[in-house]
Amino acid sequence: LKQIEKNLMPDGYLAAEVFLLQPESELVRNQKSFQFQIIEYGQGRLIKEIKRNYIPEKSIIHVNEQYRLRPQNKDNRDYINQYKIAALPHEQWLELFTQRNFKIIEQFDSYELSPVTGNSGKLLITLQKTQ
Repeated sequence: LKQIEKNLMPDGYLAAEVFLLQPESELVRNQKSFQFQIIEYGQGRLIKEIKRNYIPEKSIIHVNEQYRLRPQNKDNRDYINQYKIAALPHEQWLELFTQRNFKIIEQFDSYELSPVTGNSGKLLITLQKTQ
């Protein structure tokens, strides 16, 4: 966020989607979650696994996405994508944006532009740099 503030032009806009920490979620209760999906395509399959580990003392979620491409009669390939995301509640995100000199223009719970309830697990927000 510091780098965005530094590089964004004065009065510039930022549109962001951030993860909202849900205290009652399985991820917070168990500090981990797992999703598995098989997608059929053409002559093969795409196997997708997503593992999430919540690290409360750092307020982050470590995400490990594994994709296994299983075409028929060909070599199998595996792809891995790992990243970390901030895991903050709604009010803490707003405080962070304000501290970094951003004015909140709009915020929504979903791509349908639903008002923020804090229950969707994400925040879509439009901000404007104030300095």
